[in-house]
Amino acid sequence: MAATEDLDALGILVGFGSRRIKDDNELRVDFGGNYSQRAADGINSSRQKWNIVWDNLTSANLITLMDFLEALGSHIAFLWTPPRQSTPLQWTIERGTLSEDPQEFMTSTVRVRFIQEFDL
Repeated sequence: MAATEDLDALGILVGFGSRRIKDDNELRVDFGGNYSQRAADGINSSRQKWNIVWDNLTSANLITLMDFLEALGSHIAFLWTPPRQSTPLQWTIERGTLSEDPQEFMTSTVRVRFIQEFDL
């Protein structure tokens, strides 16, 4: 099922502490004498994961963001455009990674890990 929810539509930009992790799936066969061969595993063998941070969220932005993310859970895909990329991609939330940290002056920090999906 194609993603219809769009995180970009909320207009809440990710923080500078966010980072991308590239995860390549490969098939590997080991032969004798330290010889091996590798090949990409499938047509979508390179997947992005993002550790996302939103810093200094106001109460209104916190409620909007948490309502959006909690409604999705870890099984509903959504659209999001990563920093320095121009095309929205499909993502899910890695189970158990959504956290909220209250900060000083009535602000909060939210952390989560997104996993790129290749569903139809």
